[in-house]
Amino acid sequence: MRLTFIFLFFSISSFFAQAFPEGWLGKYAGTMEIINGENIQTVAVDFEMKELQKDSAWSYIMTYKPIGKEAIVKDYIIKRTGASWTFLLDEKDGILIDMRLMGNILYDFYEVNGMFFTSRLSKEKKGLYFELMGGLKSDFRKSSTGISEITEVYSFPPAFVQRVQLKKIK
Repeated sequence: MRLTFIFLFFSISSFFAQAFPEGWLGKYAGTMEIINGENIQTVAVDFEMKELQKDSAWSYIMTYKPIGKEAIVKDYIIKRTGASWTFLLDEKDGILIDMRLMGNILYDFYEVNGMFFTSRLSKEKKGLYFELMGGLKSDFRKSSTGISEITEVYSFPPAFVQRVQLKKIK
């Protein structure tokens, strides 16, 4: 069996014409599910995005509010890096994560200390939707076609997911 990837581009200009941050700015709240196998926990989350510099920089502040514990604040900046669909998440501590806007979704993919992570933040009718998923890089399955033109595939199973529907409050 041969893996084939086909990319269809009907119109490059319309594909990259994005509407970020139109409709994304404001304050939001929701309850995040944290799922690890069959274990499910929840935590209240607040999110705020505001423009810092016209068409080039926005705040990204997510506050996790676990019951009986101190709030955890992730205070980042999203910066446009050139094209209308290329961005950088600046964690303000030297860590920079490339992001791409495709359609109405900001995507990223990165590795930290032997773990892979991918997240998405999307604009939806009722607000924003955030999802973070990850797992161990060492926990992989390698398979191949085994025919003359060998295609090797490495599969990395997710170990956890965090997701929240954020509803606009302001």
